[in-house]
Amino acid sequence: TASTMLLNQFETYLKDYYEENGSQARIKFDEKQYTVSEGIGYGMILCVYFSSNTKSYQSQFDKLWSYYQAHSNNGVMDWKISGFGGTVGSGGATDAEEDVAFALAMAYYQFGDNKYKTAASTLIAKMRQSEFASDGRHKVGNQWDPYLNPSYVSPAAYEIYKEFDDASFWSKAISTNYNILLKNRNSSTGIPSGWADMN
Repeated sequence: TASTMLLNQFETYLKDYYEENGSQARIKFDEKQYTVSEGIGYGMILCVYFSSNTKSYQSQFDKLWSYYQAHSNNGVMDWKISGFGGTVGSGGATDAEEDVAFALAMAYYQFGDNKYKTAASTLIAKMRQSEFASDGRHKVGNQWDPYLNPSYVSPAAYEIYKEFDDASFWSKAISTNYNILLKNRNSSTGIPSGWADMN
């Protein structure tokens, strides 16, 4: 069945890309000696969604979250790390924070532990303060502005954030970023560009 095929793919993904070291775990990047914050976000989301009544990936989730926290700077993870060592690329990447915060919110619902709710609320608030403008516009990171990346816009996640943080802000973020996507789309294909600015 499709669900079995997907689960098999996920198990292969864990075997090939997931690596533990004590209480932490990382997801290997294309250059496997590195880890990027985006990969941690993907791994955490997958661990939540593939957990079931028959098998849980909560332990793997917690170790990925521990890695994220260990490599955080001003509340968000530096975007590129050398293995379990030091920072290679500093500063947060908004797409990673969006995914990690979403994963923490889903972990609260999936695993039923309030620690995930608290962690989600804290990270969402930090992201709102450092990786979004006051009008709700996304930035590409806490050190990069005013460039935009339309693929960073995650309205489904912003809907969830309303339950954990400032609901009025995230409503504004949805409308502001949808407007950016609409104005940015190609007139023929309707597809947004990879990178953009406010023009």
